[in-house]
Amino acid sequence: MSNQNNNQTIDKATKLMKSSLFSEAIDFLNSATKIDKSDFKLYFLLGTAYLQVNNLDLAEDNLRISIKLNEKFSGAAHNLGVVFNLKKNFSDAKIQFLNALKLKPDNLDTLIELGRNCQLTSDFISAKKYYEDALTIDSGNKKANGLLGRMNLNNGFHKQGLFCLQRAQGFIRIYDENFEIIQ
Repeated sequence: MSNQNNNQTIDKATKLMKSSLFSEAIDFLNSATKIDKSDFKLYFLLGTAYLQVNNLDLAEDNLRISIKLNEKFSGAAHNLGVVFNLKKNFSDAKIQFLNALKLKPDNLDTLIELGRNCQLTSDFISAKKYYEDALTIDSGNKKANGLLGRMNLNNGFHKQGLFCLQRAQGFIRIYDENFEIIQ
């Protein structure tokens, strides 16, 4: 398949997935990977589509192929980490998230997922570190604030937990080392 054809295939598959037409995207990408077995992006999209329909085994298989074809693509490592977390294979998930972070250290989603992974294994100190690293990138991130807030509350750190939850809900705005309560 030519590079232009691959780009068109990737564009079409991405549009199908953005429209939540995952079965159609899977059929389309399965056909495309029979023609071109060397494009890591096709396997990444196929693995991601399988992840969206909760077919974790096929998601894992295709994401592994994507990584084998391009070890420097952080998206496949990230999504494979998500698959492993869903399979409750937390140690392999952590390895994949750490690999994704090596490739793209400022990846907000990977930091949050790594925090979740640590939280699921009761490594609250590491979870807090990864959530805080994510909040260093985007202090208003609702997901990171919400997860950190709930974790703090569950571990008895009520003041910190409520602060994060209020920030997640948009009741607190952070700026220049200060904060403002929004009515």
